[in-house]
Amino acid sequence: MKILIAGGDGYCGWASALHLSARGHDVTI
Repeated sequence: MKILIAGGDGYCGWASALHLSARGHDVTI
């Protein structure tokens, strides 16, 4: 799944990006 995370460098954005990426999702910040 393609996922866009707005504010990916913030408090919980980076952790969410790492988690979703590890599960095989295509993450864009």
